[in-house]
Amino acid sequence: MDDYLVKSINNYPMKKGLARTKEQVHFFIKFEGKKYPISFFDENFLEVETSIVPKLRGLVDIYKLDKFFAQGLLVMMESNEYITKYEYKRYTPSKTTQPSDYVLEGMCKG
Repeated sequence: MDDYLVKSINNYPMKKGLARTKEQVHFFIKFEGKKYPISFFDENFLEVETSIVPKLRGLVDIYKLDKFFAQGLLVMMESNEYITKYEYKRYTPSKTTQPSDYVLEGMCKG
């Protein structure tokens, strides 16, 4: 293993009170008022555990912890007893900056 990787891993100490085997879920889907964990997602598709998440179709909100992250319009691609994979018909990430057509105060000369 590369020395750089070993040093970078050591820079992130374990938080007290957390078991080493405990998995932390950071991303969730919010659908019909309930939050469900996401196994994997990117800008093209999303995967969830079949046994935990109900069958989804339509508009869902994606959250990173408790902060809105993105919104997607989902259609199911494939499913088995473990993982259900959805494709986005539309994926809209949240914006952290102001829209380009937003007028800043002090910039208007009237």
